[in-house]
Amino acid sequence: MLGEPGVGKTEFMLTLANDLNTTLEIIDISTSQSGASLSGSDNYWSNTKTGMLFNALIFGELANPILLLDEIDKGRSDDGYDPLAALHQLLEQRQAKEFCDLSVPEIKIDASHVLWIATANNIELIESQIVDRFTVFNISVPVNFR
Repeated sequence: MLGEPGVGKTEFMLTLANDLNTTLEIIDISTSQSGASLSGSDNYWSNTKTGMLFNALIFGELANPILLLDEIDKGRSDDGYDPLAALHQLLEQRQAKEFCDLSVPEIKIDASHVLWIATANNIELIESQIVDRFTVFNISVPVNFR
């Protein structure tokens, strides 16, 4: 969902998930410094931790949770830490069938049924390879919004 800041993209998804009585996991990409929040941290770290996707699929109640990548246009990659790197695999259904969280690489998870939603204000700030894997909906400012 692409639209101006404050137009209600995230709030719409929270309301929709509630109305559909389903789970919605929000990953705030604007504060992510690496892909660990999505795909876990490497298991050679003493404080390794599974990512939100692993937790949603293993400990959640649904095989097809909605994961909201909030503020995807604000994800910054530097020095090899790209918070969106895992999306290249996860947004391709065939590859997502064999997802491995970095903290438990010996366990393959079928993440092909996850429903991915992203919010953004500026599409030019998102890699074209990521944008191409989404259907873009432009959300206009409602009349009399301001």
